Amino acid sequence: MSAAGLRVCILDHERGHVRLEPLGNFDVAALPEFEAKIGELRAGGFDHLILDLKDVGVLDSAALRAILRLVAGASTDGVSLELTAGLRQVKRISELTEDSSDDAFGAQPNQ
Repeated sequence: MSAAGLRVCILDHERGHVRLEPLGNFDVAALPEFEAKIGELRAGGFDHLILDLKDVGVLDSAALRAILRLVAGASTDGVSLELTAGLRQVKRISELTEDSSDDAFGAQPNQ
């Protein structure tokens, strides 16, 4: 991730649960690291991904497209995906994927 990085927390290795936390700016410069990590985790058998966006300062259109691809591919790839919002703007991801319920996110966005 540009500016700060990507924190990966293995929550339950046996059950394939992992949380990814982009830190700082989640933008076009951050995508190679993010997409490589997603591929690595999937190859390692992780099939329950939590994308925690609470520490994202900037989310550009390239990162948004990457998230939308991840959301779209999750069901066809047999992946369970949770999004945790931190910024009011991030809730837009849910709206764009036609799931505007607050349940789409593990936390309410900041007002």
